[in-house]
Order: sequence, then C-alpha cells, then structure tokens
Amino acid sequence: MSSQQPKQRLSLLPNVKKVYSIIHASTGSIGGNADGGAIYGETTAFSLQNMINLMKVHTGFDSSSRFIDIGSGLGKPNLHVAQDPGVEFSLGIEVKKLRWMLSLHNLHSVLKYRIEQAHSTGLHTTDLLGFNCFFPMGI
Repeated sequence: MSSQQPKQRLSLLPNVKKVYSIIHASTGSIGGNADGGAIYGETTAFSLQNMINLMKVHTGFDSSSRFIDIGSGLGKPNLHVAQDPGVEFSLGIEVKKLRWMLSLHNLHSVLKYRIEQAHSTGLHTTDLLGFNCFFPMGI
C-alpha cells in the first residue's frame, strides 16, 4: 500500500479557460508565432495553474499581489494571473520585438472580448474577465 495521497485533479477557472481560448484564436498554439522558432520555456496552462496554486499557499499570492514576468513571450502568464488570483498589477517584459508585439495583440484581443462582455445583456458579473492592471513592455 502506497503512503502517497492521490493527486488532486487540477482545474482552471472558466475565465482562465476563456483567456487561453482567446489567445489561441489570436496567436495560435504553443510554439507558434515565435520570432523565427519555437518559444523557449513556455509552460502549459495547467502547469502554470499548479505554480499559482503553490504561490497562493506558500507566499500569500492573491488579488493584492504584483506579478512580473521577465521573458514574457506572448503574455500568457500575465493574462492568467490577471484572472486567477486577479493580481493588482502584472508586468511582462520581453526583449524580442515580435513576441512583444504578439503579446500586445493578445492583450488587445482579450480586452476587446472583455469590452464586448460589458455591453452584453444578461451576463452575470462573476462571468466577466477581470483586469486590474497589465503592462506588456518591450525593450
């Protein structure tokens, strides 16, 4: 008999899933549109959620936290933490111009969806995508 407890099934919040869906429609799947080659160091949504959950437990990562992603690529982690836990401030820094521009495109696509949400009728406020402050920064 194993002393290990069964792994909990990791899930993504609906708003997090929606952000990844918008990004996928906007710039494609992992490894695509990456300035002449595959994106290095990219993690999946579930792996990132696992890290976020660990930060919540061990560091108090929550809606009052600030998040900085150096080498932010297409901005997925920044947009992810804008939804869960809904950080106060998120900054992505990317040196590759094309990746930075694609992160701006992703941000624009997600914000456009959020504006459309705000103008739709019958939508419960808990279903809205959340944003406090996200700055994709190119160098």
